[in-house]
Amino acid sequence: MIKLKLNEMLEKRGLTAYGLHVKSLVTDEKGKPILDEHGKKKYRLHQSVISKIKNNKSKALQLDILSVLCELLDCQPADLMIYESTTTQSAKHTQSDNTTQSATDNEPPDVDMSKYYTPHKLKERGWTTVLLLSLLGNPDFTKVRGGKNPQELYLVSRVEAMEKTKKFAEFQKRKIKRAANNAAKAAYIASTTQFTKQTQSVNTTQSDNTTQSASDNERLLTTADIAERLELSKKSVTDYINKGTLPTIQPKGKGTPHFVKESDYPAFELYYRNLTGKQKP
Repeated sequence: MIKLKLNEMLEKRGLTAYGLHVKSLVTDEKGKPILDEHGKKKYRLHQSVISKIKNNKSKALQLDILSVLCELLDCQPADLMIYESTTTQSAKHTQSDNTTQSATDNEPPDVDMSKYYTPHKLKERGWTTVLLLSLLGNPDFTKVRGGKNPQELYLVSRVEAMEKTKKFAEFQKRKIKRAANNAAKAAYIASTTQFTKQTQSVNTTQSDNTTQSASDNERLLTTADIAERLELSKKSVTDYINKGTLPTIQPKGKGTPHFVKESDYPAFELYYRNLTGKQKP
């Protein structure tokens, strides 16, 4: 089998595949680039051709291309190719297999799992995939498990030492805060879902008089009231309403202004402040 050695020759000449492509630019006597019929610069070697030869993916090498390569690289055809017999290739594959087998043989047959944490155990300790990659990096040992995927193991000593660092503590604080915000959001949504359904039913079935009677028993807040209390713009309040996060009623039906019951405001305020981290003034 003929194996091409363009990659090796490029390294010897200090060139890249793109550099060889640029070097093959066709010029006139004054060194000015010659253009083709489409107005583009002409090259003797295209990048795709060079890439195939460089990566030994070319099934045939034309003599004119070989001639250009020898001219640009100042070498002989023998410098660009070599013949390898089937026996040589087989020996290389065998050597590669032996190397792989040797690496496997060097792995301890029995791993003392008391010295390692598995990814599952680390998750139970509060670790996440992102945290593993950023703080621990590569595993300390990879255990081969027959036909199953290899198991990544992390030394107990290294893990527990990292858990005492400031970085790990800061991450845990952020994690707890996110969990609290998510819990507050879930509780808020759960408490308002039923009310929202009831409100939608009221908007479609109750008359203006019935709605007015209900309004007389409780103060209704406008979007401007909500915006002023939370120091938001009216548009931001409207966005919460459109997302269904802030339950409202429309006493005069669809297409009319939204109002928020005074009794529903505290739950939304708690959710908003947990979400944004803003405290009461």
